[in-house]
Amino acid sequence: LAEGTEHDRLLAAITRQTDGAVVREQSIRTGQMQSVDGLAASGPVRRREVSVDMTGSFEAVFGVLDAAEGVDQLVTPRTLEIVVLHGPIEQASQGNPAVRATMTFDEWFEAPRAADAKEGKR
Repeated sequence: LAEGTEHDRLLAAITRQTDGAVVREQSIRTGQMQSVDGLAASGPVRRREVSVDMTGSFEAVFGVLDAAEGVDQLVTPRTLEIVVLHGPIEQASQGNPAVRATMTFDEWFEAPRAADAKEGKR
């Protein structure tokens, strides 16, 4: 688990530059931080939902999944939907097949300890 949101590693890892070919578009939205009790023996944890919508090559989409897996922080994929944008004839004529992907990840953080919260530390 990451210690506090200032150590968030997921967003930097999954953000891709839009180039119009390999990555045509990408948007990332983060949800509110939520406390989750009863998951860790060491105390409560916090969870934040991260949603990714992108259009690009299958390799670019898989690269986002691979990057999320490689982050040195607990990240769990919750949903993944990939839709092919064109049929095989259109893909062959255009040469650069594209897919539309929607992904949702949960990223997990250690909750601030009660003593740290009283002192104003995070």
